[in-house]
Amino acid sequence: MKRLFLILIVFILGTHPCAAESPKSSEKWFEKGKQYFSEKNYQEAIDAFTRTIRLNPKHAKAYNNRGAAYHNLGHYERALMDYDRAIALNPENAKFYHNRGAAYYNLYHFEEAIKNFDKSIDLKPDDAEVYVDRGVAYDRISNHEMALANMKRAARLGNQQARVYLSRHGIVVPPNGGMHSRGIPYFTKKK
Repeated sequence: MKRLFLILIVFILGTHPCAAESPKSSEKWFEKGKQYFSEKNYQEAIDAFTRTIRLNPKHAKAYNNRGAAYHNLGHYERALMDYDRAIALNPENAKFYHNRGAAYYNLYHFEEAIKNFDKSIDLKPDDAEVYVDRGVAYDRISNHEMALANMKRAARLGNQQARVYLSRHGIVVPPNGGMHSRGIPYFTKKK
């Protein structure tokens, strides 16, 4: 009798264990995934984001975040698949392109990385982090002029990593980010 009851419940609810969960459950799993991710429990984050996706296959951020968890575990190819899906679902999210560019970078596909960073910048032109990453990618393909231009832009936007890079190349950035309204040059060579 107990077995018959279980079979009936499975039949009514569907064959998938998540079928009994409500649409609100997908957001609960998504929040759990973000918590696991922030704690650097990437495998648990992957599992939670996978549950989110099962409940809501159009949850672009869950694909992106699962990709980021794979990325942090060094599984760049798997991360790329999730970033691709996130972009297919929401092609206007700059962070998705930034993340995909970082995965390509880690796979040593620097030109592909730059294309994705370009798209990210097109969508969100004031994200200093993307300029830094694009600058590093240009540096890897020995386009030092473009690397320097990207680092200058990132430094103007206040990125400390870009300031360090520029300092190593003999360029000083004023402490206030180099945004002067009096015509003072943004960057000056060290003497």
